[in-house]
Amino acid sequence: MHRFTVSLKNPASSLSTRYIVIELAAGESIEYLLEYLYNNSLSELRTTAGIIIRPSVKYQIRPADLEARLKQAGPKFSPDPLYFVDAIRGQGIALFDRFDGTEIRLLHSSEHKHHISKDLNTPDYSAGSELSEMDTNELLEAIRSAEMDFLVEQGQCKLPPLTGQLYQIPSGRFVRSFLRVGSLQTSRSAMDAIFFWLIPYLTNCVGIITDTWSISSISQTISRRLIDYSGQPGFPCPIEMLGEYHAQKEAYGKAAIIIIERFLSRLGSDIPENAKVLILMSATHTGSLASIIESRIAASHISPHQVQFVSLFKLGTDSNVLTLRDYSNTLDFRPVDEDISQNARDTAIEIDGTAYFPTTNIDVEIYRTRQAIRPYSEFARRYHKIPFARVHVTDKTSDQTRPRHHAVWLDTKKIIDHPAFQERLFEKLGELRPPPEVIIIPNHSSAQLLAEITEAYFLSHEHKIEICCHNDLLLMADLVPGDASLKAKLEGLSVQSAILILDDVFITGVRVAAYQKNLRRIGFRGSFQYIAAIARPPDEMLWNENENSFLRARGNASIDQQGSPASNQFDCVEMLILPHWAEDECPWCSEHHTATQHPEFSIGRDIHALEHEAGLVNDLFILPPDTQEDECILQTGSFFGPEGMAESNTFCLVAGLVQTLRTKRFSDAPLLGSKHYLVSVVLGEKVYRAHYTDSVLTASLMRSLKPYEFTYRDRKKEKSRTTRLWSSLSVPTNAALLCEVVLAHLQNKLPELDLADENKVARLEAAGILTKSAPGS
Repeated sequence: MHRFTVSLKNPASSLSTRYIVIELAAGESIEYLLEYLYNNSLSELRTTAGIIIRPSVKYQIRPADLEARLKQAGPKFSPDPLYFVDAIRGQGIALFDRFDGTEIRLLHSSEHKHHISKDLNTPDYSAGSELSEMDTNELLEAIRSAEMDFLVEQGQCKLPPLTGQLYQIPSGRFVRSFLRVGSLQTSRSAMDAIFFWLIPYLTNCVGIITDTWSISSISQTISRRLIDYSGQPGFPCPIEMLGEYHAQKEAYGKAAIIIIERFLSRLGSDIPENAKVLILMSATHTGSLASIIESRIAASHISPHQVQFVSLFKLGTDSNVLTLRDYSNTLDFRPVDEDISQNARDTAIEIDGTAYFPTTNIDVEIYRTRQAIRPYSEFARRYHKIPFARVHVTDKTSDQTRPRHHAVWLDTKKIIDHPAFQERLFEKLGELRPPPEVIIIPNHSSAQLLAEITEAYFLSHEHKIEICCHNDLLLMADLVPGDASLKAKLEGLSVQSAILILDDVFITGVRVAAYQKNLRRIGFRGSFQYIAAIARPPDEMLWNENENSFLRARGNASIDQQGSPASNQFDCVEMLILPHWAEDECPWCSEHHTATQHPEFSIGRDIHALEHEAGLVNDLFILPPDTQEDECILQTGSFFGPEGMAESNTFCLVAGLVQTLRTKRFSDAPLLGSKHYLVSVVLGEKVYRAHYTDSVLTASLMRSLKPYEFTYRDRKKEKSRTTRLWSSLSVPTNAALLCEVVLAHLQNKLPELDLADENKVARLEAAGILTKSAPGS
């Protein structure tokens, strides 16, 4: 499903308005689309102001026809681009029941112009909110930029900037980052998106020339789509390309003139004055290609008005060519100084002039981790005396019928009961203005403990507060005992009052968003306050988006009320970025599956026998027989935390470090695991071979990392790394890793480890790990 998000910054504040943009494919029902969004993007929906739906791009949808059809007065077409409107008209506002308070608009075009409709999520479309021309243009530009960014990411088009290295592109220039535009042609939806944004430049188009064969599929899509868009029978618009890159760009100009003349000659002697040939460039740095062709045009009989230059991407500030996405002012594409270019000649990565790919595999190592570790180290030193984390937990308390599996689970109750936590909590409570009248908590014992501590704090400050327990504040006053009185209480609070939502843990933000939404439904008029005991989102951006949405939220305050609510507040006591792994990504579920597939190795354990009621605290890793228990614990002087900390705590912090390196930049290096063609971003061997050498840390890293985050693309380098790692197992302090190294190999994290080697077979047999004859390599 082609879907992406776009954010509009409010220049008057640091807040932004966020939209989901999604494609409605031809023939697909709008009911299915909305069901898909609700089931797959619920947490994302909670932080968005609206949904923007783009119907099939190959047909025109005129605003007047859309409005007429919604009023049951519109004509039917064949083919019918407005078929989906019948469901909206038939079901009315009920179709959008799940999206209460969310704008729903259409993104469409007609007469080679783009439009954004009025809000469909209203009983009367005619009275729906309409964007001003300025807001429409601003939103269209933001959507176009966001979609081009989405296509670049989806197609892995961008080769990232690399510390200490540059790319040498076919022109001979040196650049920090390279964009292989042809790679964005990953789907019909991707090419339809390009066609949609090019529509304003395709008026009276009689031919298309691309600067390279690598975007020829885009030109073919444009050619075919123009037939449907015009609504007139005809032949596809002719297309041509300028071939491979030429160092002498004059050859481009000469070839382009010949092609343009041929296209125009096909129209006969009566060449329409407004006929145009589109010259579509994949990316432009200086605009030199356009300048060369323009100079050739000036010397020919072709009118300059018969040629339209458009670039998909603009990478240099010197180019004046119209573009769909301007990257010229971004850090990754800033100009490279001449002296830097001279120094980079020997180490530059060459981009092939025919295929537009790097000529070699590239391994980018992430090894500077101190800054990323610091929050985890500080957390560990506050709470190391308690097992604050458990792994491989199956939670049956929240929903007996649908148990939830957690690879990493935080014992929030133990953390909340800790004096260090309560000291930090009291600081947060002291900052709340005004002090809340009511506390809302979910139905969890840890949340109840959090509320009791909070209540005691306010009582000590002579402020009485009421605690109300409800999982989402979807109050059914006529059906559920207690809901009526809670509803009346919340409705009766003044505009100057505040409600504090206390949450034991924040992961995706679904719960806080439900509270926020239903408080608005209830009619609460004051300010919203939110404090999570522990925020553990998989990405800091997710927390920021929820914070932004919460701070913007307003209750039911009307213009007749005296005063206005105070600013909303959104905070947490502790913050850790942690992976949100379910059963399919749990390293211990994966261990069980791998061992089942490879019975020749005695690395399998009965995980269910090991698993306590709430998961594992120790015995996390597979140890060879006769291994001492203290050989896989954190040793003295580790930056991760104090000596002897529970294995589960250590793994939690390592998994958090890995997740942070995946999602947050600390330098100009790309993110760990980010995928780019021929570029592999891996955790550098130096991290576990020189910096964090304790066996428990290495084992935790091997379990936390995906194969593509741990394995070098360079086979020679990978072989050397594997040899060194295997050799290190002979050192007594590393012997505990033997089984974990075998497991990593079987999970394709050490592909160059040859377990058919006689010496390795003997080692495994001696350790009692290999139970049958040597496996095949």
